[in-house]
Amino acid sequence: MPENATKTVQVLSVPHTLQGPNFNGYVNDPSYLKLLKQVCADADFVFEECGDKKDSHAEQLTVARLGVTRYRNLDPPDRKAVGIPETTGGGGPIDYSQRPQPGMPPDCYEWCIPSAQQLREEYWVKMVLGIEFKKALAVVGLAHTLSFTFRLQSAGVAVRDPITYTPYHHFQIIQKC
Repeated sequence: MPENATKTVQVLSVPHTLQGPNFNGYVNDPSYLKLLKQVCADADFVFEECGDKKDSHAEQLTVARLGVTRYRNLDPPDRKAVGIPETTGGGGPIDYSQRPQPGMPPDCYEWCIPSAQQLREEYWVKMVLGIEFKKALAVVGLAHTLSFTFRLQSAGVAVRDPITYTPYHHFQIIQKC
């Protein structure tokens, strides 16, 4: 922890599909909710990467526990207005005809534009530095775990060991012989 750090952030990275019903491909995962409550228990502020989505699990939990002023979406309402390209990445299905199980979506891939993601994370760090808190939680997508952690540390913010939650039990497929 930096000597002069007065702020501590716990970075929690998760697949975006777990963050709430308004997220693309939402997966209801009770284990994520349980983990979120645990890591949120001593936070006095919650940040979250959620683009234009509203009412995530983290937002609902924070508003109920701490009030609306203690939650902040890390993403600006208008990326272009702050110099961040509208498109920072994308993805899609690998093969529509191949599904892990009937009724399940096909396997997908994601790609990103590193320079655009860098601008996003630099914006996030400025936001974190501009808000008063002692212990915060920052919920981000899996791709931001270490890069966002390193940026926070470089800015003098103490970061607890980042947590990455991947719900492998949702990915297991029962194979028929």
